[in-house]
Amino acid sequence: MRDLRSRIDPAFVVPFAVFLLVMRAPGGTVLLGVVGAGLLLWRGVRAVPVGGLIGAYAVCAATAALASILADDHNATNYVWPAVCFGLFSAAVLWTGDVRDNVRGIITGMVAGFSTALAIACFEILTGLRLLTIGQESNKKLQQSLLEGRFRTGAIYTNYNDLSVALTILTLILVGRLLFGSKRNPVTTTIHVVVAAAASSLVVLMGSRGSLAGLLLGLLVIVLLASRAASPRVWTNLRVGAILAVAGGLVAYVWTSPYVQDHSTAIRERILQSAIHLMDLEPMTWLLGFSSELRYAEHAAALYGNELMNPHNLILELLLNYGVVGLAAAATAWFVLVVRGLSVSAPLHWALPTFTVAALVIPVLGLVPSTTLPYGFIQLLVLGLAGSILARRRPSASALAATREPAQGDHGHEAGDSTDHGREDIGLDQGASHR
Repeated sequence: MRDLRSRIDPAFVVPFAVFLLVMRAPGGTVLLGVVGAGLLLWRGVRAVPVGGLIGAYAVCAATAALASILADDHNATNYVWPAVCFGLFSAAVLWTGDVRDNVRGIITGMVAGFSTALAIACFEILTGLRLLTIGQESNKKLQQSLLEGRFRTGAIYTNYNDLSVALTILTLILVGRLLFGSKRNPVTTTIHVVVAAAASSLVVLMGSRGSLAGLLLGLLVIVLLASRAASPRVWTNLRVGAILAVAGGLVAYVWTSPYVQDHSTAIRERILQSAIHLMDLEPMTWLLGFSSELRYAEHAAALYGNELMNPHNLILELLLNYGVVGLAAAATAWFVLVVRGLSVSAPLHWALPTFTVAALVIPVLGLVPSTTLPYGFIQLLVLGLAGSILARRRPSASALAATREPAQGDHGHEAGDSTDHGREDIGLDQGASHR
């Protein structure tokens, strides 16, 4: 049995599960957990310490479970299950098999899923059809959200804002590949350019302001990181930091302008105030969250009737789901990983800076959808970043087989250790040019 396991490695299930999740397949989150548990059992766990990301999922699962017990709330919408499923999948990616292959699988699944969504969106724009509205004529909200304009479509998502977030992430991944990746077939490069241009153009045309802000900020940061990698003496960390600080100030100024602060912003502020009032009425929810989507919906309906109460804010969503304890754990894991990624001045592979930038703009993108966590986008981005950081510590499977010399930087520290500012190489591309 052990010999069979060493010969057969089901690495294909990682991109497959990610693709289905991105494509909103029914039970996608549960499938992710099943795949994670299966890989842990089949491959076995390497001797690695529990990282901050896995710890954050454990804390969130524990807070949701405790909240359920205290409130006697046991139903299928319990928030403990997403934390467990993403935690299992993250453990499988970080603790089993070749981390490089696992990260490559995440990239493949996300790019394939988002590109499929882009193709569907282009089809809907050209034909005027909206696939999600077929057979849903009685759903007026869905009809309205997908038929607001020629270029406003949702593809597989329920409105153009959610699609815009997916296309923003797709653009950042492809641009990162173009700026940091090794030179490859010009046909492949051309395809990447065309897809990135189409995705970013559609974000602009659909008019999702939060996604556009995240896209512009992400492009600025990734260009700065590429400039720093090419000319580290010119683009020092101090200069890059100063530019980012100025850019952050400009974003904050634009965010308060009338262009952004309109009726939808007023609705979001009302939701925030109402949600805080709900938690004030039951103080334990501040600490542990509401335990389940159904429980939160019932509390909101009892007080506010049919008013819209979806968070529309990632921070509020985490607070409602897992309380201050879970929010603090998730924010800490995210912050440490992003700082860790930004500290690498000359990465040797494109995955690390790309996931760093995509994870960096999560707080901006988290203001766009009505609910962010069910899509799984941000969880995959943070996991990709954690895997990219961790992978440099271990030689790839092919390197072990060929007994090659370990790549420069293989003797770095554990993910989450902020002492390494050197070069990174996670070897995701065979034959990648070591600049």
